Amino acid sequence: GGNHFSRFNFDMRSNKPKKCSNIIKKIDVTLEEVYTGIDNTMKINVKNNCLNCIKSCDACNGKGVIQNIINRGFIQQISQSTCEICGGRGEKVSLNKSCSLCEGEGTYYKEHTAKLKVNAGFPNNYKTLFKGLGEQPKTKNQEAGDLVIHLEIDENKNFTRNNDDLYYKLKIDFVDTIVGKNITIPYFNEEIKLNTSEYGIILNKN
Repeated sequence: GGNHFSRFNFDMRSNKPKKCSNIIKKIDVTLEEVYTGIDNTMKINVKNNCLNCIKSCDACNGKGVIQNIINRGFIQQISQSTCEICGGRGEKVSLNKSCSLCEGEGTYYKEHTAKLKVNAGFPNNYKTLFKGLGEQPKTKNQEAGDLVIHLEIDENKNFTRNNDDLYYKLKIDFVDTIVGKNITIPYFNEEIKLNTSEYGIILNKN
């Protein structure tokens, strides 16, 4: 009994729906968004294939293959070839003008609301995944792929980033390091004001 149960489980796994491809989308973000974090609600339009208009292929009875039987006297030869009508899918599109989903177009769009929430300090090329919003099934034995978002950080005119540190570069005269000079650093939505004399003599480093 145990061996039969194991074979039954194996068969069930082999019938698992095939997952469609993921869609990868790059989004440019600012260094300020890295500083504050991201908490946005996005509207995503997903193109769906109308599964209501997909019917079992009559030519292969939904098997995806055509069986050819050749009788040679007492010998019977059986060969299989991919069904040319459905391309081996076992299903074909049968458009219906009265379809409530696609109105005979075969595809339709559905809007999804997705929450893009990323904590402050995220690295460049950060990836986040929205399950089921990738490539959509073309047959009833497929599972939707996922949407993968890559966050790419734009260069900032004021700062360069090294891990969690920000660097601001400003040229000042040597005398200003001794006498002192008031400078203002634009720090996103605020300003940092300081006097160079607080840091003693500063040597130029290229």
